[in-house]
Amino acid sequence: MVAARSEGVKQLEELISTKVGACCGALTARTRQVKSQLKTKETECTAHQTVEMVHQLTEKSTNDMKANIERTLELGFKLARDQLKHEMASIATSMSEEPMLENVKELMLDETARAEHHIGVQGQRESATAQSEINLATQRQADATPILRDQFQ
Repeated sequence: MVAARSEGVKQLEELISTKVGACCGALTARTRQVKSQLKTKETECTAHQTVEMVHQLTEKSTNDMKANIERTLELGFKLARDQLKHEMASIATSMSEEPMLENVKELMLDETARAEHHIGVQGQRESATAQSEINLATQRQADATPILRDQFQ
């Protein structure tokens, strides 16, 4: 479980690093574009217009980057939250199954012990009945033997 959480955090970290790297690359590209646009417009604009354009372009780029980073973080946190929910559900399921399994084991052991006792008692009864029948048959044979001897003589 800890390994899965660690792996999820690593994936999240890689995703965020990738997105931040991409955002930085986009910011650098946008900065170059702004500089290029400034050079083109510089000849046409007054100093005040240039400053205003720089502010507007910088603000737009900053807002775009901020929105991109926020989306990346939201996605990363959502993935981490979903993973944690899944792990918590897994833990809750395994915790609720363990006592149930213990109860089932106890019931099975109790039933097995009762069945063994019942079979033992029934076996003793059957054994006693069989022994009684053997004793009765032996007694009859013993009683019949002198009678049969007398008849043969």
